[in-house]
Amino acid sequence: MDRITPAMLYIVFFYKSCSEGCVGGERNIGEGGERNTGTGGERNHVADRIKKALERVLVSWYPAAGRLRLSEKTGKLEVDCNGEGVMMVTAHTEAKLEDLGVLHEYKPSYEKLVPQVQPSKDVSKNPLTVCQCKF
Repeated sequence: MDRITPAMLYIVFFYKSCSEGCVGGERNIGEGGERNTGTGGERNHVADRIKKALERVLVSWYPAAGRLRLSEKTGKLEVDCNGEGVMMVTAHTEAKLEDLGVLHEYKPSYEKLVPQVQPSKDVSKNPLTVCQCKF
């Protein structure tokens, strides 16, 4: 069924910035030992950590870095493990977690938190995985 009707799955994770208290008590320390303060330094550090984590994950979860294609033999969709890569977007927002309300309930406004990819008529041009860091 998933090959007949491919579905888009959106997953949104919410985290407080290190200036509000890091997950697990970890603090964001820059290369020179300076503490990042929730400004551009922290955003760059977090985005870099996520990129590095994606690189590690994609070693074993490599199909996520590929694209869908139509099989010439069967005419069905299949994953082409071509290494085209994951699309990563970094964005900025003035919103605070408190502004979003109850996070475990769906709200249409949450769709603004998901990167919008312009779909191509050629399915092999669409990324399978898109990651966005919004600060």
